[in-house]
Amino acid sequence: MSNNIFQKTRVLFAELGLWNASLYGAAYLLRRISSRANIYKYALVAQAVRQEPLLPGRRHRGFTVRQISEAEYDLNWFPRPPAIIHSRYRQGAVCLVAFKDDAAIGCVWLSLGPYLEDEVRCFFVPQPANLAAWDFDVYLDPAYRATRAFACLWDAANAWLCDQGALWTMSRINAFNFRSLRSHQRLGAQQVGTALFICLGICQILLTTVRPYLHISCGDSLPQLVVKAPEHP
Repeated sequence: MSNNIFQKTRVLFAELGLWNASLYGAAYLLRRISSRANIYKYALVAQAVRQEPLLPGRRHRGFTVRQISEAEYDLNWFPRPPAIIHSRYRQGAVCLVAFKDDAAIGCVWLSLGPYLEDEVRCFFVPQPANLAAWDFDVYLDPAYRATRAFACLWDAANAWLCDQGALWTMSRINAFNFRSLRSHQRLGAQQVGTALFICLGICQILLTTVRPYLHISCGDSLPQLVVKAPEHP
C-alpha cells in the first residue's frame, strides 16, 4: 500500500510539477475538511480555429454531430444538472452533440460572448470581441475516446466557429489534469494565462495572470476574466 501511494505521488509531481502538485494536495485536504471548500487552478488557453478538418469527410462515417436546441436536449445524455444546462442555453451558448447511430456519445459547448462559469463564480470574456469564442465542457463517452469521435466533434466545432467569423477559441483547462492539457496542446492550444480560485464557503479568492489579477468576494460579486488571443495582446 505504501509503495503504491509513493509511486502515485512520484507520478503526480513528475506530471504537474512541485507547485501544481502541492496545490492539488491542498485541494484534496480542503475537500476532506468541508464539502464547501476547494481549490481550482485553470490553464487559460487559446486555439486558432482550423480552416481544414482534422479528418477527411468520409472518415467521419459512422458519426454525426448536430447542434441541439434546449427543447431537443435530453438530460439523460450526459451527467450534468438540469439547472446548469438551462443556464448555458439562457446565456446563448450553443451545444454540439456527437452521435453514434442514435446514441449521444459526446458534446462540446460554444459561446461567442462572456460565459458565466458553473464551477466557480466568474465570467470568462474571450477577446477580441467578434473574433474569439469560448469553448467548454468538451465531453466524450469513455468507450469512444480512442476512436475518431473526438476529431469528428472538434471538426464540427471548428466549422461552426468559422461560420460565425471566429478566428480563435479560448477555454479553461483543469491545470491538475495533465492528460487534458497535453491533448489540447496537440491540437495547437497556446497557454495565455492561469487562474487560481480558493473557495471557502461563500468566500472566493481569485489570483490570475489576466485582468483583474486579484479579486476577493464573499457574496454575489463576480470577477470578469479577460482572456485575449495571442495576436491581440
